[in-house]
Amino acid sequence: MTRLLRMFRDHFWWKAFSVAVAWLMWLVLVNDPEVTSTLSVPVQYRNLGWDLEISSDLPAAVMVQVRGPQSAVREMAGPRAAVQLDLSTLTRAGERTFTMRDTITGLSSRLGVVNAVPSQLRVTVERRTAREVPVDVKYASLPEGFRMVSADVTPDVLRILGPETLVRKVNRAQTDLVELEAAEGVREYHVSAYVSEAHVSFAASPVVLVKVTLEKNRK
Repeated sequence: MTRLLRMFRDHFWWKAFSVAVAWLMWLVLVNDPEVTSTLSVPVQYRNLGWDLEISSDLPAAVMVQVRGPQSAVREMAGPRAAVQLDLSTLTRAGERTFTMRDTITGLSSRLGVVNAVPSQLRVTVERRTAREVPVDVKYASLPEGFRMVSADVTPDVLRILGPETLVRKVNRAQTDLVELEAAEGVREYHVSAYVSEAHVSFAASPVVLVKVTLEKNRK
């Protein structure tokens, strides 16, 4: 009995502290259970050469499934996590495959990545090139009783930029539909032009000026 009392008295406060810590940890675990959640994580591209363009269709975000304490998952509701793809190794036209689990940054150390959808991204880059294409104006039907005397567009060519193979596919830029007014004389319309390739852009504003002259049909 004396021996048991001595064991109890020796280092009493350290033992009490250990018990308290264990009890607090138990409370934390009970109130902060492990959960699994899916987060939408934005994809960021870094260090792409100035003379290169991405030509593959890539998602703006990846769905990442994580597992960990509920409090850590809640903290990740903000925009801190990201998929960061370092393209510095692509110094010329080519392809590279990235595994999402290896590129996710900003996650709490208390969270583990279970899965990502898609699990990999294949990035294709090409040389950036430019060329000029003619502008094709789209007109609505002529107003009843009128005929078109003349039509001019300024500028009549636009400069486009983008990945080399995609720029080559674009033969012309097309305007939005021009709704003609039922009135004689010259009318001016400012309309936007567009190209069908999503990775191809305009070097300057794609808005063009269309001048149309109409007159009434004479019997």
